[in-house]
Amino acid sequence: MKKKVIIFIVTFFMILNVFSTYQVVNAEAKNIEINLKGNSTVKQDAKTIELTLSLGKFVGVEENIVLGYETTVEYDKSMFSAVKVEGLNGWTASYESTTNVLIGELPTATAKANSDIAKITLTLQSNIQPGASGVFKLNNLQLTDSEELDIAVNKSITITKEKVEKQEPEKQEGQTTEKQENPEKQTQEQKQPATTQQQKSNTQNTSATKKVSNLPYAGLQNFIVITLLIVFITGVLALIRYKTIKIK
Repeated sequence: MKKKVIIFIVTFFMILNVFSTYQVVNAEAKNIEINLKGNSTVKQDAKTIELTLSLGKFVGVEENIVLGYETTVEYDKSMFSAVKVEGLNGWTASYESTTNVLIGELPTATAKANSDIAKITLTLQSNIQPGASGVFKLNNLQLTDSEELDIAVNKSITITKEKVEKQEPEKQEGQTTEKQENPEKQTQEQKQPATTQQQKSNTQNTSATKKVSNLPYAGLQNFIVITLLIVFITGVLALIRYKTIKIK
């Protein structure tokens, strides 16, 4: 009799242990993915940016259940000036800016995997410099159902304002890139031919002046030669006439 009681007690505890282990494993297997999605880069002229809070895969959890969530919003105030939250696909969304608490729920049993549950609109500060970044966080986001599901996660996204790209000057026809990048050099090259031409013009003017100044000198030389020639011819003729008279 005593032996049967011992066997019964041992069997009972074994069954209880197996049941407890099954519950723990089954509880650990339950999970619903939560995603915070959005463009991490904003354009130069953007005033706001939109993020989406969504449910991903359901692991060990049946769809079409009642769900709710609560989280604390944290954001870089040098990057963002205001936060606005709207519920999607039947979800409600209530955001209190003074406490930074965001609460949402799905009153009906219609929760679906891979569905958006909230749209978050962030208003950007007006004086953000290109390349500046800011972080938006959902701290301790708790997702619960009407039974035992209790999921807690932290979600964040870093948002950066795009940098201003340096625009290269347009390439003109017949103009090389080097000349565009070095306008001073180009100006010097343009001045170079003008200077050479001016020097050439000055040289021509100087030569012309020399030729003009040489003209009187050349005329004087011709005059002297002709005069000497006339004197010589006159002397010869006089000498011949003198000899003729003497002979007679």
